[in-house]
Amino acid sequence: MLLFEELTIGPLSIDDTRFVFKQAENEINKIEPERNFAFSEEALFQFHTSSEGYPHFLQQIGFSPIDLTESNLITEINVRDAMFANGGALELIGNRYYADLFYNKINVDSYRHILEIMADKWNEWITKEEIRKNFKGSSTILTNGIKALRDRNIVLSKRGVRGQYRLQWLSFAFWIKIHKSRINE
Repeated sequence: MLLFEELTIGPLSIDDTRFVFKQAENEINKIEPERNFAFSEEALFQFHTSSEGYPHFLQQIGFSPIDLTESNLITEINVRDAMFANGGALELIGNRYYADLFYNKINVDSYRHILEIMADKWNEWITKEEIRKNFKGSSTILTNGIKALRDRNIVLSKRGVRGQYRLQWLSFAFWIKIHKSRINE
């Protein structure tokens, strides 16, 4: 007998994101009516953009500005500040979802270097030739690295086009860039 069934929830639309955060706003105002708490429309858009609509990211990205901000109105600036702060949403999401992927599922520094090059394009398509221009290694290592990253579903291949790739998640690109800059400090 199956007791629990795991439900997979795909990315939410912008309207679904608005609905979720309006519900949170209502709950906060029920608990603390004197606070008159609200999210700006720009903040709601930023929540959706930053999370790519993924519910587990929305949860952390939504919590961080509430936790780190004293204001009754959460703005787009509050969301961005909470995303990139030390101990902020992006660091917490990265530690939970990306650190193991980046360090343990990829055991080769040159493969991580490929990801760093790709992160400079965020999650836009990049050609193998563009990667090669910035890659410090042989063509064989580059080819093997791209194949390994594709096989692990970390990098996607553009359908019908040979030699074009992108990172699976925009938030992964953010995390790589922030993580790299903090390591180099």
